[in-house]
Amino acid sequence: MAEARGSLTDPEVLAISEEADQLIVMLQQIQKDERLRYDARRALANDGKTG
Repeated sequence: MAEARGSLTDPEVLAISEEADQLIVMLQQIQKDERLRYDARRALANDGKTG
């Protein structure tokens, strides 16, 4: 779109970029939360076990 608009600072290009940034941050937070839940389940499953 930036190429079609001829500018990285075109308002529509910036709006799409900002929306993409927000979605990326949301995805990263979801992945982080899932990792934390997985680690917590794994810790509970290994509680009391020796390796």
